[in-house]
Order: sequence, then C-alpha cells, then structure tokens
Amino acid sequence: MAKTAERKIEVCEVKMKEKGRFDKEIVWLEDKFKETMEFLYNLDDTEKGFYYKQNTKVCFLAQIQFQEKYILGFLKSTSFGTKPDLLDSQTLTSRINTREIHEGDEQKTHFLVRRSDGAMFLEKAQSRCVGRTDFETYIRRKTKEYRKNIGISNYFISQLINGDFFEELDKLQDLNAITIKLDRAIQSGQNKAFEAMYGEGEEIGTEVTTLGLQMKRGNVFSKARANRYIKDKVHAIKNGADITNIRIRGKQDGKSKLLDFSKVTEEIPVQVNVDEGNLVNSEHMYSILINIATTREPLSKREPLDDEEIGEDMDDDE
Repeated sequence: MAKTAERKIEVCEVKMKEKGRFDKEIVWLEDKFKETMEFLYNLDDTEKGFYYKQNTKVCFLAQIQFQEKYILGFLKSTSFGTKPDLLDSQTLTSRINTREIHEGDEQKTHFLVRRSDGAMFLEKAQSRCVGRTDFETYIRRKTKEYRKNIGISNYFISQLINGDFFEELDKLQDLNAITIKLDRAIQSGQNKAFEAMYGEGEEIGTEVTTLGLQMKRGNVFSKARANRYIKDKVHAIKNGADITNIRIRGKQDGKSKLLDFSKVTEEIPVQVNVDEGNLVNSEHMYSILINIATTREPLSKREPLDDEEIGEDMDDDE
C-alpha cells in the first residue's frame, strides 16, 4: 500500500504587467508566461539556481510540461549551510555527517497554471519547499533582463481569498483598527503601497512596517468606509503592491474579534503518495492538481472586488 501524506494546495492567480502600459492594469498573458517558463527551464545549470533566505536556501525550475489546458511543473529546492552530527534513533549513537556544507535534503514544490485564466494551484510550502512569495521572487530575479525583451515589466502571483473574510467582516458591528502590514521595513518613499496610502489623511500611520486606520478616542469607523478601504487594499495586494497582510480588530455581539486576511486564503487539503523520504510522487500530484483545476470555476466568477485599478506602473526591481 502506497504511503500517503497530507498536503495543501494554495489557489493563486498569475498576472503580469506589460511595459509601456500606464493604465496600471495587470493582466494574464498566457503566451508570455509560457515563454518565461521555457526560459527558466532552459537556463544553464550554472545560472539556474535562485539563492534566498540569506543564502541558506536554493531553488530552480526542475520540470515543466505544456499541456493543452495546463502548464505543470515542479521546483526543486533545499536548505543548506549546516551539517550537525547524525543521531541513530535505534542505537542512540552519533556519527559525523558526511554531507557537504553546500548540500541539503531535496524537496519538490509542484504547481499547475490554468492556461485559460492564469489560475495557479501551488503545493503549499513545507519547511524546505518554495512558498508563493519565494516563487514570485524567483521568477522576477531570474528574468530581470529577459523580460525586458518580451515586453514585461513584472510578474505577480497573488493570493485568493475563500470569501469568508468579507462575510466575517460584515458580521462585525464595530471596527476599531485596521492594520496594513508591509512586505519589508523600508522607507515610505521606496514603497508603492505606502505612497499610495500616505495621502489618505491623518489617520494613516507612519510606522515602518505597518500602517492603517487607527482608533481615535474610542471612536469606530463607518462600515461602508471601512469595507471600501479594506477592499481597496485587497485589490492592491492582487496588483503587486508591497502588502502582505490585513488585520481588522472590532466587536461582534459585544465581544472583541480579530480578522486576519492571511488566514482566509483559499487552500485545498489533499492526500498524496510519497516515498520513504516523504518526497511527493509527481505523477500523483499532477493528477490531483488537474482534477482541482478542472472543477474549480473560472477566476472571473470568484472576483471579490470591483474592477478597480490600484498601483503604479513601475518595476519592482528597478
């Protein structure tokens, strides 16, 4: 009987911004994404690796398949930089680890992109796998020069929410604070999200890593204003702004309640075949991803926001 393990599939959306477009719109361009994946896969072995997490992890695109409806593949990755002695669980004795300092346990992160609308179904990161933001950064960094030649300013892999976030928001009677968490601690003049929100009035905070609407003298926000503000910021996340999370603190039936955007992203639990090293069987994972992609409705039917355009037409890397 095959050994199985639980994994989660994160539902995302792939989009990109074309150079020269000043309407602030990011779109799904299937042909450009296909070309980009081919470029990454065909890089020379000496150029493929993307090093991140202070050079303690590395990943690269190890397999890519182009089917009629889907683009499938996986990234290989590992953590490295340490090699403690090995401890035998049966004899409780230690021995020197012969692994080189630049070697680590191999991991795979599988994904499927639906060619019709850019929906991405991504194996959620285990401890040494590649996360959504890592994948996005990998594509951006390794194509910095190449994408100029195909007319792409940047790539975005955005989270999708499961709908409960706004349902729970509607249940709150009072809203006391809305906090926007930024991607990294950088000055306001260097952060698109901060710049976009800085002009919204005195209620915008000026902390380095967070900003948002803050309660004043026990007052609360109007539901309509808070709902619109939050939806704007969710849209900004989808359009590649440097926002990673939104937290809303309020009251429901007289009790304090905290809503966390990062905890309502759309994820699907699955059982997948693994080997003795707990490495996922790729063919089994692909069949699971295809089944999910086949039954999951088009992105246009699940959009939680109005079709607004937020963000600046500029490169993140430049």
